[in-house]
Amino acid sequence: MLPIAAALAVAVVAGPPTSDDCLAIYYGIGRARDIPAARRCLEGDVGRVPCGGSSPDIDRAVLAVMYLDAQGGPAEPGRAWELLSGCFEDVTVTGLRERSWDSPTGTFDFCEEIGGTTFTLNDCARLRAAAGDESRKAAIVRLRKLVPPGLHRLLDGAEESWSAFVSSAVAVDGDRYRGGTIATSVMLETDRRLTAERARWLDALAGVRTTDCDGGALFAEDRRLNAAYRRAADGDAEWKALLRKAQRAWIVSRDADAAFAKAWKGAGMEATVRCLSTRARAAAIEADLAPHGR
Repeated sequence: MLPIAAALAVAVVAGPPTSDDCLAIYYGIGRARDIPAARRCLEGDVGRVPCGGSSPDIDRAVLAVMYLDAQGGPAEPGRAWELLSGCFEDVTVTGLRERSWDSPTGTFDFCEEIGGTTFTLNDCARLRAAAGDESRKAAIVRLRKLVPPGLHRLLDGAEESWSAFVSSAVAVDGDRYRGGTIATSVMLETDRRLTAERARWLDALAGVRTTDCDGGALFAEDRRLNAAYRRAADGDAEWKALLRKAQRAWIVSRDADAAFAKAWKGAGMEATVRCLSTRARAAAIEADLAPHGR
């Protein structure tokens, strides 16, 4: 997974908290969400540091929102504008100024409702990716409780294969915006989306039945996937190489899932999982093709 996702997913350790620790507390990543504690944490981390003419970073923006929206304590708009004084008047600052704060709700989310600059957008995407990874880990814990201990190694292997696929898929989506500043945000969003899908898949696996996708459906989904892949491969050599690597990684991940399902729920589940996975992969590639005119 992406380094910041791993960093945000761990509990706060001993020593002075960093902004990553504070945001993990604020969003409940790797620990219970605690808004008052997050406010105190951010105050200690950035509250006394002047902006110095630069654009406000994500922790400064979130602390300003907490002051304006009465999150983790009383509304203190004066402290918010003082915190932002001396900052470059970018979309983060103007977005906060244009918002009406007469009636704080305590629910305003900077990442969802403003986003800000490319840098804060990327930080917001990293936070969402980290939160998604926590959901996936929780789904793994739930599934391990349902599976005989002797199959845990197969499940772990399937997760490793899936992680390798995600790394390749992230690179593919980033290459769509090769050289652009938006590429990082796109890659992080792909990580978040795939991780959320994985969490749902892990939770749904216990209820999957062999009738959900039979051999005839698998043949049809294979043809559908092959057609979508051929259309998607319309690009230069670098694009084709990235797409081919991602597809091979997906095949390994699909087969690992099928082997795990077979060992857990019987031979008939192998084809079913292959079929469901192929259907989902075909649909994903088709969805990616649409906005790019392929």
